[in-house]
Order: sequence, then C-alpha cells, then structure tokens
Amino acid sequence: MGLLNSLRRYFIGGFDASMLVETQRLTDVEALPSVQRAIEGVASMLASVTLCVYDSQDQEVQPAALSLLTGRATEMVNGWDLRRWLVTEAFSQGNSYAYLARTYSGEVAEIIPLDRGRIVIDWAATPFRYLLDGQPVPTADVIHVKSGYSRWAFLGESPLDKCRTQLQLIADLDAWAATMSATGTTRRLAFKFPTPISEQAKQSILLSWKAKHSRSGGSGEPLIIDGGGSIEGVSGTDDLGALTSARTAALGEVARAMNVPLSFLAATESGTQIDLNAQRTLVDQTLRPWAKRIEAELVAKLLPGYRVEHDLQELLRGTMKDTAKELSKLVMGGILTPNDARWFIGMQPVQDEMADELMMRLDTAAGQAEVNGDREDEESESPDAD
Repeated sequence: MGLLNSLRRYFIGGFDASMLVETQRLTDVEALPSVQRAIEGVASMLASVTLCVYDSQDQEVQPAALSLLTGRATEMVNGWDLRRWLVTEAFSQGNSYAYLARTYSGEVAEIIPLDRGRIVIDWAATPFRYLLDGQPVPTADVIHVKSGYSRWAFLGESPLDKCRTQLQLIADLDAWAATMSATGTTRRLAFKFPTPISEQAKQSILLSWKAKHSRSGGSGEPLIIDGGGSIEGVSGTDDLGALTSARTAALGEVARAMNVPLSFLAATESGTQIDLNAQRTLVDQTLRPWAKRIEAELVAKLLPGYRVEHDLQELLRGTMKDTAKELSKLVMGGILTPNDARWFIGMQPVQDEMADELMMRLDTAAGQAEVNGDREDEESESPDAD
C-alpha cells in the first residue's frame, strides 16, 4: 500500500488547495440554471444506469475493476459520483480526466478524478503524452472522456462554447425579467406635459429618472416633475410575450448545440417530467453517444478484453402500465417472445417451450400462409386423403 498512498498524496494532495477553488469556479455560462440542470440531468441519468461487462463468450461477468465504478472509486469518491463527474466535466470543458492508480502488480486500485487544468497534452512528444502537473504519466493510466462535439480527433470541445452567444442572450433575458420583477412593472412609461418643453428639459428628466433607478434600492424612489408634468403608462403588454418568445428561441439554439431534445431542456426549466417519447429521443440522441465514448475508454484502459455496455433500456421502461402495454404489443406482434418480455422487466423466464417461441399473428399474410401450409400438410398425411 506504500505506492498507493504515495500516489494518493501526489494526485490528490500534491497541489495548493487555493488552485482547487480557482479551477472549480463556474463560468458565467455554466452558472445558468438551465445549463446546470441540463448537464446534471444527462450526467445523473447516465451514471444511474447499470454498467454491464461481458467476456469473449458474451457472458456477463463481474471483474474486480468493475467495483471501482459501482462501489468506491477512491476513499473520497464513490463510483456513481465518478461516472457523473466524467460526463459533467466533459460537457462543461470538452474533456475530463481520471488517473488509474495501480498496485505493484499492475492492478488498478483506485480511479482518481483530476480537476480541470491539471492535465495537458504534450504534442511535441512522439507519440504524444499526458502531463499531470507538468510531469509525464503513462497514457494507459489516464481515462480521457471527450465530449464528442469537437473539430479535433484527440481533444473534445465543450458544446457550451458553440452556443455562448445564445446562452448570453438567456442571461440577459433573465436579468431583464429580474429587473421587471424588482420594479413591479412590465410597462413602458411616458412623461407628459401640458405645454411643449425643450429637448434639454426632456434629457434632464430622463437623466434624473435613470440616476434614481440605477443605484441600489433606487427602483422605488419617486421622481417629482415640476411644471404640471405627469407620468403615464404606455401599452407594453407585449413585453412579457416578447421575453418568452426570445427565451424559447434561445433555448432551441442551446438544445441544438448541446445535442439534447428541446423538450428535455424545457422540462428542466419548468421542473416537469418529460414523456416516454421524449425520453426515448434523449436516450438515442444524447445518452447513447456519451455511453459509447465512455465504454470505449473503459475497455481500452480499465477493462481490456471485455465488452462494456450501459443498460440504457432502464431509462425507457417508464411506468409499469406503459411498459406492460408496449411489451404486450411486441409479444403479440411476434417481435419478442414472452420470456424476452419477462427479461426486459427483470423477471425470471418461465419453463414453458411456448414462452421462448415468437407468436405468429393470423391477421398477417405470412401468418395465414403458415397456417394454411400446416393444414395442407395435415391433409396430405391423413389416411383418407386421395
């Protein structure tokens, strides 16, 4: 354990704590609530599904290294948090890194997440190599998950960088909505006077109004106008509608850049559940590509010789009522056997030969032809047949 303790001190405790605080600070884009909820939703869902490992005979196995992803990755980080963090960091930064701390015999004892900024790639070396805090480390010991949204083969690019303009628009719209909420108005105001006033007087009134309301706590201060002037509201009922439309349009751009369904992003905004069809879209469009990239890296570095899969079907089962309805259609349509359907919901197969047979529907041409063929065979074998 001496080597492992030394590695732990180096990879976890071998740097200034102030650097950790600095590197963990969120950017303005990452701090947007909609972005945080979207990334956290995708990362948490992918971390929550079962991670399955299969050997060369396609039999599910439980190698020792798998426990680092399902139990504890280190003394301080559990496997679920590690898997969630890998996606969160790669989503935000384009790349996430974890170090495989090995024993003297070469077995992986811990998977240590590396905070942003600690890993760089030395492109001048042949082949290229990873530098951790300026020191080279074996490529085989670095788990490197890329976002997939990149113009380069060896590095990921954060999808947030691709929609920074739209995200800034959302931030501006949020600030606008907060200002309207604080001032208690969503309407435009007009200064009215019984007699014409000079342009200089108009500008003076406008500057006075801005000066009172720009400072902290000034939104509630009245503006007194001499000369019989008054303030009246001008129809501004479209302000809220324009705000909503602009925000929806910006969310659509963000959804495309982040490669998540708009329905999922809108649901995270409103705090509602997405329906099963939207969930399927999320799995196929967003989660499956992330899963494939992580699986490939785990096979290459942590579990060579095995096949690794995320059981994304767990996210498609929905409620038992919805699942039963869908499975019933698949069984009756001859797509799944009864035992296939039982396996899908985690039930043991039944010992009945018919439970492993596909049903043939009689209302299809193929099904009716098979039935007619069976009847002809029976008639030809009958002793009364000519």
